[in-house]
Amino acid sequence: MNTKIGTSFGLAVVLAIGAIATMFALGMFQAKPANAAIGSVTVTIDPTKARSVSQYTIDVTGGSSGISEISVGGNLVVTFDAKTTVPSSIAASAVTLKSSIVTGTGTANQLVNPSAVTVSGKAVTLTIPDMDPSTASDSLGDQGIAANAAITITFNQAAGITNANTAGDRTLTVKSSADGTAITSGTFAVTNFVSFTPTTAARGTSITVTGGGFGGACADCKIRFNPQDNTAPTTGTGNVAFNGSGSIDANGVFTGTIDISSTTSAGGYVWVTDAQGNDVASTKTFVQKAGATPTVTTAKPGQTVSVDLVDFTASATLSTTASATIGGAAATSSNVTTVPSSGNTAALTPYKFVVPSGTNVGTHQVKILESGAGTKSATFNIDIVNRELTVSPATAVPGQSITISGTGFTKSGTIAVDGITARASGDTTDVEINYGTSDEVDIDSTGAWSFAGKLPTLEAFASQSSNLITITATDSGSLVGESTSAFSRTPKTLTLSPTTASPGESVTVSVTGFTADNGATADKNAEFEVTISGVTLTGTTTFPIALDGSGTGTFTLPSTVTAGTKTVQVEDNASTLNPSGNDSSLIASGTRTKTANLKVPNGTVEVSPASASTGQTVTVSGSGFPPSTTGSVLNFGDSSGLPSGGFTTDASGTFSVAAEVPAAAAGGSLSPGATLVKATVGTISGSSTGFSVPSPSIVLTPAEAAVEETVTVTGTGFSSLGTVSSLKIGSASVLPSPAPRAARNGDINAEIVVPLLNAGTYTVVMENAAGFSASTTFKALAAKAPAASSTDATETVFADVIAADDNLVRVWRFSNATQSWDFYDPRPAFADANTLAKTGAGDIVWVNVNTEQTFQAQTLFPGWNLISLK
Repeated sequence: MNTKIGTSFGLAVVLAIGAIATMFALGMFQAKPANAAIGSVTVTIDPTKARSVSQYTIDVTGGSSGISEISVGGNLVVTFDAKTTVPSSIAASAVTLKSSIVTGTGTANQLVNPSAVTVSGKAVTLTIPDMDPSTASDSLGDQGIAANAAITITFNQAAGITNANTAGDRTLTVKSSADGTAITSGTFAVTNFVSFTPTTAARGTSITVTGGGFGGACADCKIRFNPQDNTAPTTGTGNVAFNGSGSIDANGVFTGTIDISSTTSAGGYVWVTDAQGNDVASTKTFVQKAGATPTVTTAKPGQTVSVDLVDFTASATLSTTASATIGGAAATSSNVTTVPSSGNTAALTPYKFVVPSGTNVGTHQVKILESGAGTKSATFNIDIVNRELTVSPATAVPGQSITISGTGFTKSGTIAVDGITARASGDTTDVEINYGTSDEVDIDSTGAWSFAGKLPTLEAFASQSSNLITITATDSGSLVGESTSAFSRTPKTLTLSPTTASPGESVTVSVTGFTADNGATADKNAEFEVTISGVTLTGTTTFPIALDGSGTGTFTLPSTVTAGTKTVQVEDNASTLNPSGNDSSLIASGTRTKTANLKVPNGTVEVSPASASTGQTVTVSGSGFPPSTTGSVLNFGDSSGLPSGGFTTDASGTFSVAAEVPAAAAGGSLSPGATLVKATVGTISGSSTGFSVPSPSIVLTPAEAAVEETVTVTGTGFSSLGTVSSLKIGSASVLPSPAPRAARNGDINAEIVVPLLNAGTYTVVMENAAGFSASTTFKALAAKAPAASSTDATETVFADVIAADDNLVRVWRFSNATQSWDFYDPRPAFADANTLAKTGAGDIVWVNVNTEQTFQAQTLFPGWNLISLK
């Protein structure tokens, strides 16, 4: 290199080499041994089961020349195989390092965590920390891994390293930052496994078998029980091909079940065979329990219960006094004292025991235990219930006769007078049932008894809220019996027919569940009374109650009842059925009541026809009113339409009356539109919204005419006696003078002269009060050419007007025949332009004058005047 830069760089390198050589000569550096690669890697995992999160312990030793020193900040890289699951991050606390030799003066074999852990795929990089963190602060950072050290790397389970899905030998590699050579470990085994739960069960149970590490997926892998765990079975216990089956998924996970039955009684290790023929056994054995199945789930004290026993010890002894216990108390058994050789009781000879008579009501555990050399036992639960009583009839009311019967009680025993009680469900009061005698009830030699009594009328019983009644009997042997839900107190009901009734209408009342006559006093009979709040009933309101607590009666609503919902109440006479001297158990301290709603509706009103104007007669009909009563109101809107003779309802509360639609109270007619028609009879009112007053209407006769012709206008439905205020054809007023006036019924008749109109159709409007307006159409025809009685020159006809200081300005005339206008102007300048040369009587002309002037017995006013010439 000949450049200046090249010369300078070369000189610098020579000087540096010289300096380094001098430093070695002075002993400032110690010579570092040559790099030595890792010699061997040994791996131990726990647990070894496939798919398990395991602890990995990795022992690293040096080669023949020893491992190279790894300074603090250097690293070790552990790379797991492809089938091992490595989490994306690992906490440094989940990894420990230990070195047999550390650099400097530190103490070796200290467990430390790496200063950092970095995960990249399957490679985990551990940054070397101070290997002896206990040394003095002035030497911190000096204790790395010394040359020739043995290193132990431990990934705790907290690191989350998960074994491969399938069983087999695995390896990993380790390298250090000091030499960079990755060394493969010796093989370590990932094993497959089988487990199950529960580990012991009786027949009828299904056990779940799981496993992992299997190599081939299958849909029907076999499960077998076998007493050995070192030789794979070819058949299951019970001489069947297999005892259960399951499947293996793509991850090598096995799931299956075994239904415990007579073929699995031998139990043993659980073996699973995969699709490749590999057999794996569980590490524990299954033990099948003995089983006991009763033929009933409920029993009464003293009842014999049959039980089928299975999987007991062959020929084991069953004690007649101690093998069966219920709730811990011994129960007597007799028929099976030795377990058959099959371990099961025969179908026709089940094991039997007797429920002790003192067993409390409730759920109890029954245990059947072998005695002598046998140790097997089986348990089941049984519900102990009281003896059942039958009651007839199935429902009854207080005071009603009932018959109570019982079976299964103490043979030849007795039931005390107060030993039979009744209680409503949810209540806490027991009420004694008096059955008409002070003697005890005798129980026959079979344990059966019966007596006839009456359900109590005591208020303490009658007022109980539930109709579900339990009758309980306790005998002299403390055996208890109860009635079932088949017996209950007859519910109180009150039915009205009909539920909607008008004044004078009859209503039938039907009741059930009320207190019956218990016969304690001859002159007292069970009955109920009907009342209505706010209404005074007349006639019969008290009715008898039958022996089953039912009753029927009919009352009539008075004509004075008002519309609305009424509360009907019935009340029995339970408190008066017995005098105070009678047996107190039969005396009711109160009565039983029940209420129901009765609707009294408003009356109904109809009007025919449904539309009529003031003064017209309509028929008003009504129903649902008090019978044989004179009506007080018959209104149309705010106006009374009550006929002078009035109206009265018949015996059924209906009426029909002819009435004139009245004028409004303020004068005139009722306004057009819907009008409420209301009738009141006694206390009941009714109305109809179906009646309406029609809008006014007019008819023109003829419906078409020419100018100056007379037309008759006929109107109906106008304001009664009202004068017409406006009558127009189009915009032209044709109101006659004097103006026409409506009759009492709103009819109007008027004659009008068709004014000067162009031919065409026009709207005709007539009004005679606010809201009373009617319209129709009228066709104006072309004016007919008048037949003049005389025809003269126009200047002759109007000579007087011209002579009056030239008062005439101009005359116009329209010809309907030619549909054209002609004019006459007296001024000389228009002599040649005038077209109206002649005119005469009958012509209708427009005349324009300067000043007012009398002409042909009519007055011409300044300006234009429409006149008919005479």
